[in-house]
Parts: sequence; C-alpha cells; structure tokens
Amino acid sequence: MESNEEYFSRRAREELFAAIRSADHRARRAHLDMARRYEDLVRIIDLRESEPAPSIAPNPEPIAEQIKIYV
Repeated sequence: MESNEEYFSRRAREELFAAIRSADHRARRAHLDMARRYEDLVRIIDLRESEPAPSIAPNPEPIAEQIKIYV
C-alpha cells in the first residue's frame, strides 16, 4: 500500500500528464490546477515530517484539517 505522500506525488504526475495531453485549454488549466493542489499536499506532508517532536512543538493542526482546504 502506498503512503499518502506517494499517492499525492503519483496523482500530481498523472494530472500533469493529463494536462499535457489535453487539447482544450480549459481542461489543461483544470488538470494543472489539480496537479498543483496535489503538489501542495506533498509539501504539507514534507513540512509536517520535518517539524520538531510534538512535545516540543505547539499543538499543530491535524493534517486532515489542512487537506480539507485543498481537496
């Protein structure tokens, strides 16, 4: 089973390739927007993993709450 980071990375690539293949500029823009959202989710995961241990950091917002903003 793939991790969230792997899934979001794969979906970003798929959306990017879909944008490249799109003949219609509106579809291309929609695919590029989705690719950017998936890339943002990967960056959020990377940032969360690089934060200090929870005992040191202030109460971080759960990743699920951040994901709702983008999906």
